[in-house]
Amino acid sequence: MEGLLATTKNFLSKIEKYRRGSSHELGIIWSEAGMEHLKKYLENSRDVKSALKKIQTYLVTIPTKPPVLAVNWHLNYLKQNGIDVENLPAYFDESDFAPKEALVEINGRSFLPDIFRHFGHLKSLEGIKELWSKNETRVLELGAGTGYLARLINQQNQNVKYVIIDIPETLCFSFMRLSDEFPDKKVLLIDQPGINEKYNLQDFDLIFCPTTFKNEVLDLNYDLFINTASFGEMKSNDVADWFDTIQQKIKPTYIFSVNRYLNTLIPGEHDWRHEENGSCLFF
Repeated sequence: MEGLLATTKNFLSKIEKYRRGSSHELGIIWSEAGMEHLKKYLENSRDVKSALKKIQTYLVTIPTKPPVLAVNWHLNYLKQNGIDVENLPAYFDESDFAPKEALVEINGRSFLPDIFRHFGHLKSLEGIKELWSKNETRVLELGAGTGYLARLINQQNQNVKYVIIDIPETLCFSFMRLSDEFPDKKVLLIDQPGINEKYNLQDFDLIFCPTTFKNEVLDLNYDLFINTASFGEMKSNDVADWFDTIQQKIKPTYIFSVNRYLNTLIPGEHDWRHEENGSCLFF
């Protein structure tokens, strides 16, 4: 696993020079300060597990008190739909590197509240039966964050080929996490242009691609495109560019998107969000 940590550090050192020429701007939530924090956490970590713990503590909002109401709402909703959380497979439990202050204990099992949101997405996707009955299902997820949904989809479906496009700050996390959890999968982390000349991308089970190099992975004939909870954090110009890319270049068979209809805008507090408030209109 030390090799995985070294690969991540090397990736960051390479990606910074390419990123400066990227046309995509980071929103205020993912400012350049995130990269500085990430480099610091990686340098001060002895192994992948400790790096993941530090980064997740930074990425996850630690509640001032346990979110009991929210969790109970999800549990009741699942129960009404015939799903017993106690009988979910063990991989739904949160990993041991998660910040303990953010966890919710349910009958001896540990969950981050976000897991229920991703589980809801998973159940929705399961309804598309023809997707998962194929010999090979190719998925492209834009903005996978900490890799929750990618983790669940890969656990549930052995025939999936998964590509993640994301900003380096979160791509590092999903890369380390999923590589650690799926050691038998063939993994590629793209850290330079022209990767198609070196590798046959069809051969890889998991591909991690920074937004700067998105064009490297757009021609793989995707069955499913996923974006959840990140279009609302992008500037509207970038969202427009992504919708054009989806329609004109990726052309997936299915699109699954779950995002805020509109952002919360409190005058004087969220004025910067005026530039990040149009994703719902591009549909």
